Amino acid sequence: MKIKHYVVGPLQVNCYMFLCEKTGHAAIIDPGWPTEALYEERVVAAGKNIASLATHCHFDHIGGAAQLSDITNSSLQIHPLEQSNITDAHNHASRWGFRIEPVSRYECSLEHGDRISVGQIDVEVLHTPGHSSGSTCFLVRDEGVMFTGDLIMRGGVGRTDFTGGDWQTLVTSIRDHVFSLPDSFELYPGHGPNSTVGYEKQFNPFLRNLHA
Repeated sequence: MKIKHYVVGPLQVNCYMFLCEKTGHAAIIDPGWPTEALYEERVVAAGKNIASLATHCHFDHIGGAAQLSDITNSSLQIHPLEQSNITDAHNHASRWGFRIEPVSRYECSLEHGDRISVGQIDVEVLHTPGHSSGSTCFLVRDEGVMFTGDLIMRGGVGRTDFTGGDWQTLVTSIRDHVFSLPDSFELYPGHGPNSTVGYEKQFNPFLRNLHA
């Protein structure tokens, strides 16, 4: 499994592409902005064999989804509880002074416990609400990797003051689905640098005394 990391858009979102090197199949997580990074040769080459996934549908995480769909002929896969966010993303971006193309091609197909095959890579879908109602993490257990979106970041956590956010729900999601993993698991968040489960247990000031 090869992971490529892009920082995209005015809100500095982490967009990830991971590739099954044996098959050439790939997935892009959080196509946050229509930048050249999303159009590079490996993305185009993957074509219909690319999965487009969103951890949640705040506009900064899906701002490039419409363009990516045009390039790869694929729909963005989201949790059903994110439908209101994706339909309002264009207006939400406008209220912040930004413009994104509305996402018309999406599927409310992600449910907790689903498995997505990206070539020979097995991706587990985890519904982890708290930052938003349908926030989702993607766990690649065999590689010791989790893509966490805005649930948890290095030394921080996602905001809970947006519609659908809730502090206690967020803490429960972290306890049950992140801190239950081995300390060595790598966390790839929606903003900022990578971390590990062990680092967040020990140093995250928002999560002191939180035990799996």
